[in-house]
Amino acid sequence: MRSHRARDLLFGLGALGVIAIAVALEPSPTGWGTHQKLMLPPCYFRMLTGEPCATCGLTTSFCHMARARVGAAFHANPAGLVLFPATLVFGLYALAGAVSRRSYIERILAFGGTKAWLVILPALALLWAWQIFH
Repeated sequence: MRSHRARDLLFGLGALGVIAIAVALEPSPTGWGTHQKLMLPPCYFRMLTGEPCATCGLTTSFCHMARARVGAAFHANPAGLVLFPATLVFGLYALAGAVSRRSYIERILAFGGTKAWLVILPALALLWAWQIFH
């Protein structure tokens, strides 16, 4: 099954590329804005409302998680505590699928990947609310 191997390789390299960027970037001391070191624009939501968007601080959180600074990662964006290890595991599973006969990504989805969004989206909404009101 070559078709899944190319897809899994692409997903694996993409996910682990995100982890590599988190390792390479120094997190912003403000707790957000680290993504601007990648020449990305500032958060327009924050500029317009003065409040953080759901992803504000996520790059900073990933950078802290890459350095095992869990407290700082939580302070930057608590979602990073879950999304960073999930990205790492997903990347490793995808690369394993790229070299095996069966796609591990398909196994994850078969395990309940689509139903997981019923938990993930409300959890992210709660974490965003925590960021705004904390």
